[in-house]
Amino acid sequence: MDVTLWQLPNNEEAAIEFLKSTGIIHKERVCSNNHQMKLYITEPPIWRCCLRSCKERKGLRTKTWFEGRRIPFLTAVRFIYCWCQELTSVEFCELQLQMNHNTSVEWNCLMRETCLNALLSRPKVKIGGSNKIIEIDEGIFKKKKSTIGPQRVFGGICKETKECFLVAIPERSPTALMAAIEQNIEDETTIYTDCWQAYETSELQNAGYDLFTENHKYSFVDPDTGNNNQIADRLWGCTAWRNKRYHKESYFIEFMWRCLYPKTEMFSEMLKSIRGFMPPL
Repeated sequence: MDVTLWQLPNNEEAAIEFLKSTGIIHKERVCSNNHQMKLYITEPPIWRCCLRSCKERKGLRTKTWFEGRRIPFLTAVRFIYCWCQELTSVEFCELQLQMNHNTSVEWNCLMRETCLNALLSRPKVKIGGSNKIIEIDEGIFKKKKSTIGPQRVFGGICKETKECFLVAIPERSPTALMAAIEQNIEDETTIYTDCWQAYETSELQNAGYDLFTENHKYSFVDPDTGNNNQIADRLWGCTAWRNKRYHKESYFIEFMWRCLYPKTEMFSEMLKSIRGFMPPL
């Protein structure tokens, strides 16, 4: 679904029909008595039972990805499109989409949360190998409005192929990190990471770091202490992404998701990711 800016819906009703066609919101609904319901584009839009004797109502946002979110559907569609084009700074959202500061920040976080779920659900395939460079990172991702605590994740992206992986890890420890590397990265890979800086030498020795490196023939390069050529070759670190001061882990997740698709396909892929993350129930 390659959509240009000029092909986006231009009013609220058209935006609702567009989202119905993508499967993000319900195309039709039945009431609790199994009667067909009709959608009324009111404020807010509602589904209402067609039988006068029933008159049951359901909000259009209820049991969808939009539940609990208040911005107009038209604004949401435009925001998602602009996010895919990397045009959702707070200033842009305020001027062009009439979204206030807090709402634009919240929706940018929501997009990265959708990226997280999309990456975690991808089939698990080892990446890298001889003459390949993988840059890895780890951190904590806190889902908004989640009753579950912060989720620790570990991910990597291949400089040559742009293949990537993201997995949840149970704890921050050398053992957990080495297990995640072994499960997701091929032997003989060059790995850029500063993750080992967090551990004492004794911790790494006790976890079997030297034997682990020898057995799998991994070559680890610390981007903060390696030579200049190695630092210049970094994929994640040499982009403006790493310069984002806040939510470093979530920006790395967004960066990996964007590397998977050409820019012309990102809008349709994000709509698929949203539908996969929370299909209408």
